[in-house]
Amino acid sequence: MDKKYVFPDYDPDAQLRAISDIVRSITVVSEGKEKTILETKYSELNHEYVGDLYADDLCDSMFFDVAVSHAVIALIAPFVEGAFCHEIVALEENGYIGSGNYLRNKTNYFWELGCWVDTDGKKRKSIGIGIYQIIEALGVLGYFPDNFEDMLVLIFEYRNYALHNGFEAGKKRAADFLNKIGSKGMKKYFFWTTSGGKPLMVGMKKETINQCFTFCVKIKESFDKIKEIGLKNMVEN
Repeated sequence: MDKKYVFPDYDPDAQLRAISDIVRSITVVSEGKEKTILETKYSELNHEYVGDLYADDLCDSMFFDVAVSHAVIALIAPFVEGAFCHEIVALEENGYIGSGNYLRNKTNYFWELGCWVDTDGKKRKSIGIGIYQIIEALGVLGYFPDNFEDMLVLIFEYRNYALHNGFEAGKKRAADFLNKIGSKGMKKYFFWTTSGGKPLMVGMKKETINQCFTFCVKIKESFDKIKEIGLKNMVEN
């Protein structure tokens, strides 16, 4: 064989194990806080004192849940971005080329993850949409989960919002974010606290956190299938 199949030089399995351990640890603490809140709520101590404790516990719990969301997205987004950085470089080195009549095929930035091309042929910034366009143009979209595009948008939109704005982003920024994801039908994946009837802090629901981790596992499995077929084709040819 004149040519060797190029494998990406990183360890997604080790990364996933590390992320899983941290998410599990956070979940244990979260469950403990929920138990404390219930115990305080139904305590037989002085009613006024218990009420103050309960209010404090609820406040702490809200901040903790948002902190969990920030911590998880700070793990998930780098895994996803890193995986595609490594894997797409390998696809390029293995001779994959754009297929079909896609606008991206006509650009000089085909392999650039952080951008996408709109219907007018203009270059736009967005790593989530950029990744999706590359995978679609390479003709390997079928190897990825059905919710591939939605999860990419969800992960990177929330990563940008959470890590650039912090806990209390302000009512306008929180509302703008919820309106933006709402226009994409993704509001159901988040919870938010309110102040004066307006959103203040935004976090991911527990189900969303689990979906994000499952998505990371499926990305790894998708690339494993692509490599298996690519290696098989190279041997046969």
